[in-house]
Formats: sequence, structure tokens, C-alpha cells
Amino acid sequence: MPTSAHHTDYAQRPSWLGWQSYLSPILQTRASHIRLSRCTLRGQCTCKHVELGYEDDVTTHALLQCTLEGIRRSIGDVRRPRLPITINVLRHLKESLRSWEGLCDHDKVMLWASFTLAFFGFLRVSEFTAAGPLQFDPATTLLVQDIVLSSVLEMRLKSSKTDPYRRGYVLRIAPTGTSVCAVNAFAKYRRSHCLTNTEVPFFQFADGTWLTRQRLTHYLRKLLVHAGIKSAELYTTHSFRSGAATTAAEAGLPDWLIKTLGRWRSGSYQVYIKTAKAGFCASHACYKEVVSST
Repeated sequence: MPTSAHHTDYAQRPSWLGWQSYLSPILQTRASHIRLSRCTLRGQCTCKHVELGYEDDVTTHALLQCTLEGIRRSIGDVRRPRLPITINVLRHLKESLRSWEGLCDHDKVMLWASFTLAFFGFLRVSEFTAAGPLQFDPATTLLVQDIVLSSVLEMRLKSSKTDPYRRGYVLRIAPTGTSVCAVNAFAKYRRSHCLTNTEVPFFQFADGTWLTRQRLTHYLRKLLVHAGIKSAELYTTHSFRSGAATTAAEAGLPDWLIKTLGRWRSGSYQVYIKTAKAGFCASHACYKEVVSST
């Protein structure tokens, strides 16, 4: 077995530190991205360790972690903000779909069903879209047979970020009785689209291709621009999930219920909750009233 001194020499090779430092200023890569890139090389690194007789992982070496911390501090947080799609934005999207001439009626109905399902189901985009316009994985993709409508809408999610072992989860969505309703949108899409084959992705365009993450993002931003909503480029497919959490918080739902609805295992859902400016103004008004009365 090689000695610990040999291990240190190998783990501190300049090539690793140089690679980390090289990515940062040229690509303006965040430390988390570099960490992710390093994970993709972990297999190669582990194989080398096996050849040399080591058991641990060089990517966890303290010197590399210090390099990452230095990169993180020098770059700062360069993430672009992502705006949430709230119930108000959904209403604008519905009107935009109705008046836009760039889509046929079938595709309008299909997109509206996907928008409302993503919002009211707190869905991640991978949970309801296909991998490609002409290919999909039946073991993970939301198929026609995975959605059933009775008194409520029941959706079987076969795989998700928080379900790596694919135990499955049945998501239930109740009708809202308003103009923005996932149950009504689903029923309308089912009536307009002949769903004879139940073993194909649920969301399908009129040309026979499947709804993908890329096409959902494309049409979402097109419709936002058509609706006159500013900063359309800051909305992503994840905006439905964060917007659902934001809307739930503004409606006064308790934290534990928001966490349950979004199927979050930790308190990370709080990152997605965007408090409206009006909420801050109202809270400051309350503080002012309390202070002035003392």
C-alpha cells in the first residue's frame, strides 16, 4: 500500500489545481459548477487511485477545497435571478395563448394544460416532459396512463429528484373552480386530443412530437413577451415550481404544507419563495404602527 506521503504528492498535483483555477476566470464558472464538473471526473480519478492502491477520493482533498473556496470568494454569486410564475402571471399567459396566432388550437390547449399542471403540482420539468421530441424513457416520463381524472386529478410520478429509487408518488390536484384550473385544463386537452395509445408521453404537439424542456422554455418566453411581461428571459421552466411555492406562501399556507406539496425533503423550498414588494411594504407599515404606539 503506498504511503500517505505519496498520496499527498499525487493529490496535490498542479494539474488539478491548475484546472480548477483555469476554469474560474475564463469561463466565469461558479464554484458549484466547478464542483459539479469535478464530479464528472471523479470516476477517472478513482480508477487512478485503484491503480495506485488508494481507497479514498482525491477530489475531497483539503487543498482542492481551499482552491474552490478562493474561487468562490473572488467571483462572488453570478447567478442570474429566476422570476416565479405566480397565479397572476398564469392569467396573463392564458390571455396570451388565446390571442397568439403562432400556435394551432391543439397546441394552445396542450401548453395551457402543461402550465397549470406544472404550477398546481409543484412539478419539476423532468417530471412531465420527454427527453426529446421523438424519444422518451417510459420508466421516467409522464405517460397518458399515468394520469387519471375522477373527483380529483391523480398523477403518478414514477421518478423525481427526491425519489432516486423510483418508488413512485401519486400526486393529487383538486379543481379550483376558477379560470385557472389544472383539472379543467387537463379535461379540455383530453377531449381535444385522441389519447388512444396510453404508453406514450402525455403532452404531445399536433405534429406528433413530444413536449420537451427546451420547447416548453421557448414557448413560455414567447408567450410572456406577447403578454407584455418584462424580463421574459428570467423565467424558466422552474418558475412554475417556485411560483407555486410563492403563491402558497402569500396565501398563508403553513411551511410544513408547502414542503409537503412540493415534495421537498429539506427547508430548501424557502429559497424559491419570493415575497412580493407589497408584502414587505405591509410588514414595514405594521412595524411603524407598533413603534409609534410605544
